[in-house]
Amino acid sequence: MTLFERLADRFVLGRRMERFREVLDQRTLWIVPVLENIRKAHNASAVVRTCDALGVAAVHFVEYENSFALNPKISKGAHDWVDQRAWTSLEECLAWFRSQGYLIAGTTLHETAVPPEALPLDKPVALILGNERFGLSEKAAAACDCLVSLPMYGFVESLNVSVAAALVIDGHLRRVKAQGDGRWKLPQRERKRILRRWIFFCTRIGGLVQKMRLKKRIEAGIAAGDDED
Repeated sequence: MTLFERLADRFVLGRRMERFREVLDQRTLWIVPVLENIRKAHNASAVVRTCDALGVAAVHFVEYENSFALNPKISKGAHDWVDQRAWTSLEECLAWFRSQGYLIAGTTLHETAVPPEALPLDKPVALILGNERFGLSEKAAAACDCLVSLPMYGFVESLNVSVAAALVIDGHLRRVKAQGDGRWKLPQRERKRILRRWIFFCTRIGGLVQKMRLKKRIEAGIAAGDDED
């Protein structure tokens, strides 16, 4: 156990730390949604809430004309527990994902798209979802390694972006987890980073002196390089 975890166990209520670890055990970055130029805050917020519910640790936003904004009434606090990263360049965003070994997939109604079940399971996936009016942009579609489309059996031709994200992510994670090798789980370094952020968040809103002391002691431990297993 690291110095950080020992101090956290001492100053953060045991049940809360237990809950943090339970949730972290189910967190993943094996599939990460990338929202391209989403127009409406409630849709972006709903995707963040969906990610928290499904165990996805992060959401990325690419902003051209529309700036990302959260609606706390929709996210229901999920934005405190899911990492969010905003980009102004699609190319830089996708280059970063490729550098991390991700396959780039996009949701579209294009006739060449394959069903989500065709997504490979042996690589992490960055899933691009286009905006509510125009869908995936041409340059985003051209940059994808594969395009996926959810089957539609009714009269409407599209789904709300948060619903589409939920269906693709949930189905993909079920298939990955069924492999039984645990590849979808967070690396230990990422678990530690997220746990630190969650505890720091709790210390900020707690306002208790002992929690502020905890934060200072943890920062001192990190600065000193005390990060042993």
